[in-house]
Amino acid sequence: MTIRNLKDGNKKPWLCECYPNGAFGMRVRKRFATKGEAAAFELYTMKQVDNEPWKGQRSDNRRLSDLIERWYELHGKHLKEW
Repeated sequence: MTIRNLKDGNKKPWLCECYPNGAFGMRVRKRFATKGEAAAFELYTMKQVDNEPWKGQRSDNRRLSDLIERWYELHGKHLKEW
């Protein structure tokens, strides 16, 4: 996770190089005109991996009767009887 100035006379001298999945994961490299843009891209890339958007949300496959039993164990038995 580095941002460095290559000083090669290019219009985009700032290089952002980061490894979002760790040392053994994929490397992401991109060049920018300003250091601020490079820092923003690095932050965005790291947050994007933390959110893991490709996994999506898991569906709940429990039966309704199981949920009702669980609710009763946790909350229902503490209710006052009429």
